[in-house]
Amino acid sequence: MNLKKIAGAALGVAMFASLGTVAIAPTASANSNCYFIQYHNSDLAPHSYWVPDHNLSYSPSNHDGCVVILQQELNQAYGAGLATDGYFGRKTLDWVNRFQGDFHCAGGVDGIVGANTFSCLNWVTDNYQAS
Repeated sequence: MNLKKIAGAALGVAMFASLGTVAIAPTASANSNCYFIQYHNSDLAPHSYWVPDHNLSYSPSNHDGCVVILQQELNQAYGAGLATDGYFGRKTLDWVNRFQGDFHCAGGVDGIVGANTFSCLNWVTDNYQAS
């Protein structure tokens, strides 16, 4: 893990440390990292969620471990029936666009899953399922 990634993870922890006890566990794939953040004793934030260290976007030929988590979250929110294969193909893009259109917390429809979309999706799957 390089210094930039460590600094980014530390900043995220510092921002939310006042909300409760925070624990971070990274999961790595060939080209990316996703961080699992857990909150304890906090009513202000979800108990846990995933944060990628990069934006996720349409790329049907590149496997990304963070896309697996994205696909799992979309399946939970919508019953999308996506294969959790880590490839951000057309079906994943269609569901991302639908989610971004349904939930304004995603920051608009652009087909790119950045921090706003990913945290919004985590919030939705923690609190209720989209219709």
